[in-house]
Amino acid sequence: MRAWLISVTLLNTGEKITLADSRWTPESLRVTFETELVYATQAISWCEIEIYNPNLTTQGVLLNFGDTVTVSAGYQVGFSEQNNVIWQGQIFQATFERRDVINFVVHLHCLCGLTDLVQNLFTGNVPPRTAITTVVRRMAAEAQNQITLSYLSPKLDAQSTLLPRGQAFAGKPADIAGRVAANARMVSYFDNTGLHIAPLGTTDANQVPDIIYGPSFPNNVTKQISNGNAASYTPTLLGTPQQTQNGVSFDVLMDSRVQIGKIIALDFSVIKLLPIYPNGQVNRLLTTDGTYAVVGIRHTGDTYVAEAPWRTSIDAVALSFWPTYVKTYATT
Repeated sequence: MRAWLISVTLLNTGEKITLADSRWTPESLRVTFETELVYATQAISWCEIEIYNPNLTTQGVLLNFGDTVTVSAGYQVGFSEQNNVIWQGQIFQATFERRDVINFVVHLHCLCGLTDLVQNLFTGNVPPRTAITTVVRRMAAEAQNQITLSYLSPKLDAQSTLLPRGQAFAGKPADIAGRVAANARMVSYFDNTGLHIAPLGTTDANQVPDIIYGPSFPNNVTKQISNGNAASYTPTLLGTPQQTQNGVSFDVLMDSRVQIGKIIALDFSVIKLLPIYPNGQVNRLLTTDGTYAVVGIRHTGDTYVAEAPWRTSIDAVALSFWPTYVKTYATT
């Protein structure tokens, strides 16, 4: 059974309002949502939420820029609001619509990291022989809007070279953090916990995946996991994985565990390949052991219609391809 909890925390008062809760079924409001976080193609993640027929009180408080929306989704076994958060961010705009004559729909356009990474500015000077990690920490503390550093990889310190001369920094934190991460062959992204700069695992062939996805099997069928721990096998794969220009894309049942940079694997599945045309060439950026790094996540859900999508879509690339993937965003 599906489980969800969608709430808004008001910026002005700190009051928390629950919009939809699976424990209220069948009285819960119908809410649909779609979220997306894709590294390297966008600095911030977004979420589109539709709330059907809210009362007048709810309509009156869902209009303020900066109110925080939290979406938790999963399944009833082991579900909790804190452990199953799939997206959290701020309302950017609210619009209203009368749909099918009888339904009044509030549409929330939400963003995560807008005021932290994009509508923000860091300016500062650093002396010669300053570590690049010091620049990142200063940027987080001294930016016009302070930024929470959720995770700064220890490997970044080891890879950092000291700046040979004094340097002035001025620009959006998204650009600065992106260049730092790309030069270190890492990822930078912003979620509800703050800014992350972290590696995508290693190119070691023995890299153990965090999650192994595959199809469901009858209980009497013995599975021999080809890569990783059998305990991490998750039989929630939907359909057939599809090869992309950079790796592979596939759908699974709603999964809040997936994060940018996590190592995942596909087992007991065949990837549908891209066609090769006479005048073109497609790089076969697939792995022999089915291990990939997550670079894009999309969650789609509808709390009312049982047949509606309740899934997580994952874009992933081969670990060996990662240096090529970030090369475009690196600076010399």
